[in-house]
Amino acid sequence: RLSQARMAGQKLLDAVNYAAAIPGTSTQTITLFIPKNASIYCNNADSTIGFDVTLNTPALACADASGVPATLCKKTFAITPTVDLDCAAQKLYAGGTGFGQNIKIEKQYAAQKPTVKVTPIS
Repeated sequence: RLSQARMAGQKLLDAVNYAAAIPGTSTQTITLFIPKNASIYCNNADSTIGFDVTLNTPALACADASGVPATLCKKTFAITPTVDLDCAAQKLYAGGTGFGQNIKIEKQYAAQKPTVKVTPIS
């Protein structure tokens, strides 16, 4: 589950950074698989995307600063600083069971710098 949550977070980050990098406006749709007991986050305030996942047993990969293995793993990714992030929801997805979720990524232009909007599609 940890690697699936990381791949979902990385895929969303890559899509946002891709939209930011290409010239002009753009729209793309991606599908993420969100594993059981995982959430994907999108934070407008600090322009980050991340995930957390709860494991059944403590893992060293999830260790806290003191090195103690933990069952809750969290990771945050910063997006490219050339765009603002506009998330339709701060906690985009939370799964009690694994599921796929379609996401629309749109690059729009505002006054100062472009905005990349991230919206779940029902």
